[in-house]
Amino acid sequence: YERESNTIAVGTRGSERHFRYPRYVADEGTSQQQLYDDFMPSRVAAFFDGFNVNVLAYGQTGSGKTHTMFGPPGIMSRAAGGEFGVGVCPDYGLFPRG
Repeated sequence: YERESNTIAVGTRGSERHFRYPRYVADEGTSQQQLYDDFMPSRVAAFFDGFNVNVLAYGQTGSGKTHTMFGPPGIMSRAAGGEFGVGVCPDYGLFPRG
């Protein structure tokens, strides 16, 4: 994976296939906050401007895609019950679920 060129190599050395992405592929060191800051503000603004918006999470089973997108199960009901006060909980995903 090369962030600067937006490319990822798949396969074994000598038989790799290189894929280029229009934006950015997040690596394992990307925090929830950094991921949100990099991706979501422009998408939220586009949504409110009437555009369809799509965010895709792709990766190995068990790598945290669901947690990244939605946060842990039950997070919104806990927040609605006042457990986190009025602030934003760092465990919220990109699209918190109830």
